[in-house]
Amino acid sequence: MDSEGRREETAAVQVIIADDHESLRTLLGRLFSHYADLEIVGLAGTGEEAIALAGEHRSAVVVMDADMPGIGGVEATRRLVEASPGARVIGYSARENAHVMRGAGAISFVCKGSAPNVLLDAIRATGRTEAD
Repeated sequence: MDSEGRREETAAVQVIIADDHESLRTLLGRLFSHYADLEIVGLAGTGEEAIALAGEHRSAVVVMDADMPGIGGVEATRRLVEASPGARVIGYSARENAHVMRGAGAISFVCKGSAPNVLLDAIRATGRTEAD
């Protein structure tokens, strides 16, 4: 609340979804675009695309599939965090490899088998952390 008792507007959390399965990234983009507190700013099919989008949207939360063609999500996460220590990446994979993504610099990890609200909660929590 502000000094006059009004609810303060907060900026929407910008989100980039990086996954090599087009149908999944499109579905997640559409699903999360219905929430007023989220803004989907990019969809990437490779680690290279994710890095480029993250460079354009430095305050975005990146939902990063660990296994993608090219450099892949693990290396893309490592490069993002190295280039921008405040980068906010959520590891996202069907395989249980949270330790690998966290080791690369991901803030959190969500298994693809989880309910969508688990990923939504992770995005919101990660979006509240301070970015550089």
